[in-house]
Amino acid sequence: MITLVSKRYAEVGRTFIFNGLSEECVDCKYYKVCGALEKGRKYEIQEVRDVEHSCKITGEKVKVVKVIPAAIKTAVKLRAGVLGSIITYEPVNCNLRCDFKSYCFPEGLKKNDKCRVEKLCEEEFLCKAGRDLRLFFLRPLL
Repeated sequence: MITLVSKRYAEVGRTFIFNGLSEECVDCKYYKVCGALEKGRKYEIQEVRDVEHSCKITGEKVKVVKVIPAAIKTAVKLRAGVLGSIITYEPVNCNLRCDFKSYCFPEGLKKNDKCRVEKLCEEEFLCKAGRDLRLFFLRPLL
């Protein structure tokens, strides 16, 4: 996917959450380019092109970039975490407060997203509720 990001953030490998567009963006000639992303999703910049434009809303220069859905560190049931497999993301059903909550409910993933299991994290993860969970990087297939 092609979109525009601030020149100061246009760097290969950088990730960001797309929070949507401002109402003022509707009249911009680049509206469809910026609006091609899905609100609430996390993206990774794969390529930065030499083309840049001026953004009327921010007053900053923006660069044309190619993005893909970012891999997101997520708590997954161990039996579902087969590297390279495609799974349907199901958030952990948990109401406990703990230091790992952000992995059980990661920003950028939604229930029933189809995701590729990309990598096992070596980071220690002990579920306070006693569930057999491990940390994996999941990449949504949007």
